[in-house]
Amino acid sequence: MGGPGSRSKKARAPATPTLRMTLPRPTMAQRLNDFRVASLDIRCSRRRDLFAFCHAQGLALSFVDATALFAVMVGIALVPISIGGWGLRELAVVSLLGGHGASSEKALIFSVCFGLVLIVGSLPGALVWMSYPIPRPTDG
Repeated sequence: MGGPGSRSKKARAPATPTLRMTLPRPTMAQRLNDFRVASLDIRCSRRRDLFAFCHAQGLALSFVDATALFAVMVGIALVPISIGGWGLRELAVVSLLGGHGASSEKALIFSVCFGLVLIVGSLPGALVWMSYPIPRPTDG
């Protein structure tokens, strides 16, 4: 009957259950909700950073004014006539903060510092992007 070389008909149970079996897969709605929360978190943290920069440089702006300034800065930086919005953003910030009584030098330093913080905040994503291999064209 069952010699040493014969196979048993019993199914063997896996030694350890896999993680995929224990955790349910997120639905598309859950993924979209996670994306919305992350997006809102990023936008709120940028506004908070802008507000902190305003107070660190002695600019007396309320949180509502800083939020409006952030919206204008992002809108102006999206105009596709400069690289990364540099120059246009500074012009907008100098003119807007000039209306609040800030000197043009302070406003320019503020805008450049905020632009540099945006670059530093983008570096982790750039490092991840650069870690992916470049697809080579195939001959054929």
